[in-house]
Amino acid sequence: MWRFAFFSGLRSSELIALHWEDIDWDKKTANINKAFVCGEFKTTKTPSGVRKLLLLPPALKALKLQKQYTFSLKGQVFYNPYTNQPWTDARQIRERAWCPIIKAAGVRYRNPYQTRHTYASMMLSKGENILWVAQQMGHVNIEMVIEHYAKWIPDNDITEGYKPISS
Repeated sequence: MWRFAFFSGLRSSELIALHWEDIDWDKKTANINKAFVCGEFKTTKTPSGVRKLLLLPPALKALKLQKQYTFSLKGQVFYNPYTNQPWTDARQIRERAWCPIIKAAGVRYRNPYQTRHTYASMMLSKGENILWVAQQMGHVNIEMVIEHYAKWIPDNDITEGYKPISS
């Protein structure tokens, strides 16, 4: 689940709501069209949150590994391994899965939403198109990405991005 979170940029509520039927294995995409909030399925946080997500190779690998646990159940992708039931909310994920992992790793506390931030930072650091990153994350435009992640956009070369104008 965490590998998928780091390489998909989904919000916790979208991660919980993801169903196997949302995955298009041939196109390597996931249809993000719902969230699980306060015990019920709802639409995504914003209208632009309904999107087709390109599944990066590490996210696909995470899904392939997850198949053995929940695919045959034909429901949600990620289950609580302690109860063998779908996760009930973001708090449960944080308390039962996230906190124990980061504590065992010796990492200072940060919330699970940091997986989303890490995804955006990685994509921008690699030089991915900012509009593409915004669309992948479900933002209506690039403003949110610029506001929060501009420092990760590479700008090592003063001429990078410059296109000479023909006279």
